[in-house]
This record gives sequence, structure tokens and C-alpha cells, in this order.
Amino acid sequence: MIPSVREDREQAWKRREGRARKLIDYLCEIARTREKPGSRAALAELRQGLRDPLRAVKHVVPFLPPDDTDSKRNTSVQSEEKWFFLIASLFAMHPAHDESTSLGTAFRRLRERSDSIEGRFLQLLASDEEHLPDHLRN
Repeated sequence: MIPSVREDREQAWKRREGRARKLIDYLCEIARTREKPGSRAALAELRQGLRDPLRAVKHVVPFLPPDDTDSKRNTSVQSEEKWFFLIASLFAMHPAHDESTSLGTAFRRLRERSDSIEGRFLQLLASDEEHLPDHLRN
């Protein structure tokens, strides 16, 4: 039986989700142990990845999908790689994670501390994919 396109997409999504979960687990572990020299160094290298992604390579590459010769899938992989590097570097700027706090709750707390956060959030929502990393860095 030949798998359907939907099954292929679902499998690809599960693989992507698995890689993302492993990256998140790794980031949470180095944040939890950030007082240890190795974790401190990893966070510093990841922060430097915002300016120079090569500085973050050894921390992100293990979680990236394998190379693929199919150009359509390769474009998707390149996009995923870009986001993995950005997320890892941004996390290193503020290495805190609380699975019990939703994104909405986190933004409400930020809003209570800063009147400008709502405008910044609206700018993020209005950003296209090309400019979103610049807005997130600032």
C-alpha cells in the first residue's frame, strides 16, 4: 500500500516536532545547569549566534534534519534550520522556561510591567517571515 500525501505530511510533522522537542529539552537542560562552566559557555555561544550563526552550530546541528537532495524538501529544511538557530539564540538571551505558563499568560505578565509590549507584539504579528527575526532580536 502506497502512503497517502496526508500520511507523508503527518510523518514529516511528527519528525519535525520530535526534533524541536529534543532541541527544547537541550536548551532547558543548559539553562537549568547554567552555573556550570560548560552550560555557561553554551549559552554564550548561542547568544553570539544572533550575530554569527556559525557560533551556535555545534549546539543546533544535532537537532536538524538530515540533508535531502529533493529541492522542494530542502527548501523546507533550510527554513526549519533558520528557525532552530534563531530560537536557540533567542532562548540563550533569556534562558527561562516554565511549561506550566501559557504564551498568553506570559504576555499578560509582560503587559502588566510594560505599556510598550502591546505595540511590540502587534509589530511581531504584522511582520512577514523575512523581517520577523529582526523584530524578535530587538
